[in-house]
Amino acid sequence: MPGYVPICPITVTSDTLDVISTISLTLAFFSLAPNSYKTVSGYIHSVSPVKKAANSQTKYFNCSIQTNDTVVRAVCFNPDKKPHLEKIQKGKTAVTLFNVRSSIKDEVESVVIQNNTKMQPVVLPFSYKDISMMSSLPSLASLQDVSLEQLVEVKAKLTRLTAVKTQNNRFGQTLQKQEAILVDHTTSIKVILWQEHCNTLTEEKTYRLRNLRIKESYGTRYLNTPKSEHFEFEEIPAFTQTLAAVATDIESLSQAKMSAKIIGVQTATKSLSCVACKKKVTIKTSGQIANCQSCKLMQKVNACSPQWILKILFQNTNNISEKVAIMLFHQEVTKLATLSSDINLNLISEEELILTLLEMDSEFLITYNTSSNKLIDVSQINI
Repeated sequence: MPGYVPICPITVTSDTLDVISTISLTLAFFSLAPNSYKTVSGYIHSVSPVKKAANSQTKYFNCSIQTNDTVVRAVCFNPDKKPHLEKIQKGKTAVTLFNVRSSIKDEVESVVIQNNTKMQPVVLPFSYKDISMMSSLPSLASLQDVSLEQLVEVKAKLTRLTAVKTQNNRFGQTLQKQEAILVDHTTSIKVILWQEHCNTLTEEKTYRLRNLRIKESYGTRYLNTPKSEHFEFEEIPAFTQTLAAVATDIESLSQAKMSAKIIGVQTATKSLSCVACKKKVTIKTSGQIANCQSCKLMQKVNACSPQWILKILFQNTNNISEKVAIMLFHQEVTKLATLSSDINLNLISEEELILTLLEMDSEFLITYNTSSNKLIDVSQINI
């Protein structure tokens, strides 16, 4: 019979389950068709608490079934079956589940344990294993269906690893970042490694990566190492399947260029920086002494340099419906200021700077990071 594998009769003895002590059973068929009913044999792992569906009162719980060479994800909508599955899990007993419904998406199988699913002990030619070492991981293509900000675990080959770069955040902190492309047999996706995770991975190697966070910028998803959760990775054997083609390079995934005009300024912040560490200072009530909030250095106010942060709304001159709010830190503000003879950042006030920018009728070529919306480069277009 096409699509089925016959299994010979076997005799099973079990001291773990109270259901039977000795049984003789025949597993007639093992179906491989998607969205079909089948029989699955293996070990039960990770029985979850009973949950409620987000948009209904439907109750369900999850578990995993360790088969010979993979881990199948399972869901059950009958909470009455949970104690029995927990007992099987605790005893590490091999069982056969009859009449489960199978579904395959992106080459990852899931099963639904039905009300009429029967479970019986069985002797299997493989032993109980730690499923964390063999779990079926989601494909990169399936991440399009996962909620943003979720932590995920993936298997992928790392390619097109960039050099470590620095980037200032909105608090004026300088952060290290490194970008690469992850690829599997379904698609590719950009990953950003931050701070201590830079220079930890090697190009062209295949990894199991845990606790990457799903992000999105302008409709394109990418993965980030998390701020607080523990990011883990381990090198694993390479894919046996043919990998998806990587159609774009890392720069095109992380940067965009646009011919644009300034149509608004959302924020303009001027602060004074310490002569020693360049961090922000506060001015004492006398108005003559500044105190560094970081290194605690006391200094004259007139010795401190101004630091600017702007958030400017640019309009694409080739598509006026496209508007992008771009963040400029002091280095980028300084470069923009050189394009106008009317801007002296040491003397100009916040209101004067805003007005000068809004009166600039020039067209600019801007390059910005699509993940952070931070300006990378700006130049004036000569018309």
